[in-house]
Amino acid sequence: KYGLTAPVTLEALSLYTRSLSLRNQHTQAMAYANEMVQRWSSLPQDPETAKATFDARHEQIQIIHRAGRKAEALAAAEALAASTPDDRKSDAGWGLFAHRYAEMLRESQRHEEADRLLDQTLATARQNSNKALISVLLQEKSRLQRDLGDLEGCTQSLLESLSTRISYDGENHRNIPPLHVEVSRPLDVRNLNEAAVEHCQKAVEISRKIGRQAKLLASMRALAENLENACRFLESAKANEEAAALGTELDEPLGKRLTDLVFAARNLSRAGRDREAMALAHEVALQLPNLPQDSEESFRRKIIRTALAYVQARDRLGRNEPVPEDWRLMVSQLAEADLQAFETAPKHESLPPRVRATLAKRRSTGQDAAANWTPGAADLLAFDRAINDRWLEYDPTGTLLHLAACLRLRQRPDLAAEIYQEIIEMPSAAIRIPGRHTLARLHQASSLLSMNRLGEAGTRLDEVERRLSRDGQVLVSPITVELFRNLRSQHALLAQNSRRK
Repeated sequence: KYGLTAPVTLEALSLYTRSLSLRNQHTQAMAYANEMVQRWSSLPQDPETAKATFDARHEQIQIIHRAGRKAEALAAAEALAASTPDDRKSDAGWGLFAHRYAEMLRESQRHEEADRLLDQTLATARQNSNKALISVLLQEKSRLQRDLGDLEGCTQSLLESLSTRISYDGENHRNIPPLHVEVSRPLDVRNLNEAAVEHCQKAVEISRKIGRQAKLLASMRALAENLENACRFLESAKANEEAAALGTELDEPLGKRLTDLVFAARNLSRAGRDREAMALAHEVALQLPNLPQDSEESFRRKIIRTALAYVQARDRLGRNEPVPEDWRLMVSQLAEADLQAFETAPKHESLPPRVRATLAKRRSTGQDAAANWTPGAADLLAFDRAINDRWLEYDPTGTLLHLAACLRLRQRPDLAAEIYQEIIEMPSAAIRIPGRHTLARLHQASSLLSMNRLGEAGTRLDEVERRLSRDGQVLVSPITVELFRNLRSQHALLAQNSRRK
């Protein structure tokens, strides 16, 4: 109707191309993106058309990036940046491109270049009072600070991004709940759990008010996670169940809804509500066979089965009964599969030398005795926390905590204790997440208790108590404090039984 090179035609083509890309139809999206760039480039490049050509090239780069061709996308971004005159770098379009370009630089570990680009673009956006752009750039700045280990700086950038966005959009806007959730992440990992909960509660409140169910679901899941980390287990279980109901309403995949429900069961169990937990776990177990048997769901299936096993273990512990045989073998198999991955390249080569030596002992000292052992609830919870660790790849302790938990489930607490020792001896500068030294000491104490090495376990618990009593010097999570109290009680009971003998 308007012609192949009319602006209205090209804008429609741009929207269609972006839609294809977001639906992962990358080949078609790329073909249209290339055509779009060619058409805009064929027009006389007056200022308005030159801007549209720039935007088309930016869209093309984003599609390449979404398709997973990250090196190619970065090279194209570098070429576009080099060909853009300085007088056009004050446009909002340049600012949005700089945001994506900085993201690609960060992903390529070119942190100094990303930081310099963000600072320059932020300065221009501040001069122009472009609040929407300032907020977006600060979000990318926070991710760069996070990757560099500056969690406090990351938090401050996100808080400024949030306040800037509120001053632009208003508090009750669809852009605000995701920002509250994003602010909660570094607060949570810094063990500022109550502040993290408050931001998630605000996200839930706004999402309800504006009637955005998808945003409400995302906010509810984040709230449940942060409530659990704050040891507010009953509230967390309620949020998990509400998330499952919302997921049903929005016709989310079964796996996501079952995950919400099993997390609710786990939190009920941790709150001591074993009967309710078991009823919910039974409901999940009945639906688990309906989960698609494909590779995409294999990790989710592992998460669900681990949580179900934990609920079973807690319930049987209360009645002094063993975990059913099928659950015991299933958990052992899950741990063994992960251990075999750690023993194979490339994961094996990335482990510290002493950790590789510990793994070698597993093979050289004969078969595991897992077939004659019932994993304890504490060991299952350690594994559960490890595989659900949002920051697994962020901190070097994440992989080691996962590996040690696997060894515990394969009845090798002796080797698990060696892995925890590796974390304990790590320099503080090498660990990004506060409290990980303390957490490793507690997990090592738990492993020592399972071997009845009460004296060594008591020494570790004494060390932790001293660290916890140094107000302000060691910020630890409520989860860590709860683990310490449970282990103290367990140690006292075992010591009392030992004296009676």
